[in-house]
Amino acid sequence: MAKKSKLIIKPKEEYAYGYTIKALAGGLYPNKFHVVREYIQNAFDAVINWKAESKDKNVAITVSIQKPSIVIHDNGTGMDRHTLNEYRKVGFSKKIIGESVGFRGIGKLAGISVAKKLIVTSSPFGVAEKYTLEFDAESMLKEIDELKKKRANIPLSELIEKHTKLTSEDEEKDKHYTMVELHEIKSDSKILFDKIKIIDYISKNAPVPFDPNFTYAKNIEEGIRQFVDDYDCVDLSVDGQKVYKPFASNLKAPQFIPVPDKKNDKKYVAFCWYCENEDKGQIAPTEISGFVYRYKNFAVGNNYLTRTTIWNKNTHLAFYFFGEIYIIDSRIVPTSQRDDFEQSAERDNFYKDAEVISNQLTVLAHCSSGIRRAEEYVNKGVEVISSINVDLKKKEPSLKDLGVQKIAKLVNVIDNIEKRKKNIPPDDRKTKNLAEQVVREAKKLLKEVEDVGKPDKTEFDIVKKLKLESQAEQVYSTAVRTLKDYFVEEPEDLERVLKAFHQNLSKVFSKKTE
Repeated sequence: MAKKSKLIIKPKEEYAYGYTIKALAGGLYPNKFHVVREYIQNAFDAVINWKAESKDKNVAITVSIQKPSIVIHDNGTGMDRHTLNEYRKVGFSKKIIGESVGFRGIGKLAGISVAKKLIVTSSPFGVAEKYTLEFDAESMLKEIDELKKKRANIPLSELIEKHTKLTSEDEEKDKHYTMVELHEIKSDSKILFDKIKIIDYISKNAPVPFDPNFTYAKNIEEGIRQFVDDYDCVDLSVDGQKVYKPFASNLKAPQFIPVPDKKNDKKYVAFCWYCENEDKGQIAPTEISGFVYRYKNFAVGNNYLTRTTIWNKNTHLAFYFFGEIYIIDSRIVPTSQRDDFEQSAERDNFYKDAEVISNQLTVLAHCSSGIRRAEEYVNKGVEVISSINVDLKKKEPSLKDLGVQKIAKLVNVIDNIEKRKKNIPPDDRKTKNLAEQVVREAKKLLKEVEDVGKPDKTEFDIVKKLKLESQAEQVYSTAVRTLKDYFVEEPEDLERVLKAFHQNLSKVFSKKTE
């Protein structure tokens, strides 16, 4: 008979210690701009909640570079005394996964990794007070280091209680806001003072509007709103300069690809919009080409994450397009660093389902490439025909020797166009007609070039003209064959060399006959 285990009653213990803060300040945010993003996420949740509660759409987030500090301000719901006091609790959050951008309760303390102090001031609507919570990050981290030298530890709750303070002041009752000050940016984080770089980062990662100069902005936003229920954006500025999403130029009109849930065809797991490159090849600049995942309109990873997750082959074709993929399934959640999604069955199924995007666009890219190639061969054919027509009119002595080269060119023109004219869109009558015209003219010229190559009385034959003797004729023929072998891949160069050869022969033999 098995013995029953006894429950050991333990005294109250601490299970988290101060070095947790050290880890948070050290390795969680290697990219300093991620810290600013964390506070923009919280600000975004606040302004979206305020819009829903008050129906007031006049909301905004501002980032101010106030050396030696950075300030992030929003006019959202604000926090009361109790809520701001909970700000001290690491890993504590009342936000629901799938409803808010941030929900882990960790990012709110990101500022201690880049600043000597983290100061949060907030006031909720209807309360005639504002509250300020100050984290003395510098003294906090210093104490941790001193204790470590002594092999000592301090409970996390005791450390935070010791190095934070909450105060209150009077405020106007109708004010509602939160202001986060990253007070005295550390020397290793001074990149946050670079206005150009911080705007570039925010434009690619935050839920800012499409640029009003982007031709398809309105069309794309309307398409997104049809499928993505929680889509929203916010006015955001850095030192008074409004920030918009970047966009590429020379794009075709946007198209949409909803990604259905294969287990429930009445639902969608994601929504994709894209614009194809109007020009040949990949879109420039490459840092904004391709696709970026969006969760609550915040970027997850960069344009290489989509290439590695849903493009199994021909990954370079992703950069032939410009677009975004919005996550609709709330079970697909970003990692804390937002460089990917948390591993789960839902994520893995999504990556497989989203291959419908890469499959469709791969076919489209190849089709567009076929069209461009067809147009290129038609235009090349026009050039070849024009060049040969000029040579025929000149009746140059080298034409006989180059007849094979001319014939090869014309045969290639006819063959390339015949093979690819099916790729020309049916409604592009101009290119189709030109293709047919080029083929007709090429066939006609082919006969003329072949006729020129035949020996007859009118042939401009250098051998007869110079009255070369048998031995000299053999030397001439050998020289021509050698040149043709050497320049087999460069017919234009061969033509120039033979022309010069004939001219020099004519000069030499003309002197002999004088």
